[in-house]
Amino acid sequence: MGHIPLNNQNKNSFSIAQKTNFWKITVFLYEKWRFRSSSLLSKKKLDFEEECKIMQEWIQSKAEDLILDIGSSTGLYGRRLKQYADKNHILIQIVGIDISPHFVRFANKKADAESLKNLRFYVMDTTKLPFKNNIFDKIIMGGSFNEISHYEQAIQEWHRVLKQGGLLFSMNLVRQNKKNLLLNLLAPSGIHVHTPEQMKTFFEKAGFIQVKSIVHHYLQLALYQKA
Repeated sequence: MGHIPLNNQNKNSFSIAQKTNFWKITVFLYEKWRFRSSSLLSKKKLDFEEECKIMQEWIQSKAEDLILDIGSSTGLYGRRLKQYADKNHILIQIVGIDISPHFVRFANKKADAESLKNLRFYVMDTTKLPFKNNIFDKIIMGGSFNEISHYEQAIQEWHRVLKQGGLLFSMNLVRQNKKNLLLNLLAPSGIHVHTPEQMKTFFEKAGFIQVKSIVHHYLQLALYQKA
């Protein structure tokens, strides 16, 4: 497992939203935006720290867990989860993946600077994972779902690599109806936003069961289990 380069054909097929992840300025500004986004999107019902707390409580990391962090960006989810596990003396291993080499390099530097072991990030396409079947105990994903073009194929891949009974935690944007002007304006850039009911259907179709879900305005936290 290592750096998997994306050829020019891959990059040319990316949406506008996906292409911005290849800009260095996006990496530089990402964490400043991410720390504020939970409060903004949930209308102050949820902040980033509470979001991470819920993730940790819901997935219940156990000793020897192998966890996949999808669309890891700067590795915020993976780093927070690893810090929490280390603090509680729980030995876990986390593999983070992202399409952007800039994000991956930054995430690995941050993990090294924070002395986080058994946490590494790689350039990969989440719709074509190079992992064996039934290998991961848990999957975490913070805000990346809405930018994935072929999300149905991606969900099938997540189901394939997750162990039977394994858990998948997702934070994603949702809409309550089709008339939201702001979300409709985002669509041409490649950011697709569905209703909570549609999200549940997507995952159930791939073989998941929705275990928990919290929706605050535009923000959904959901927990799925591989049936």
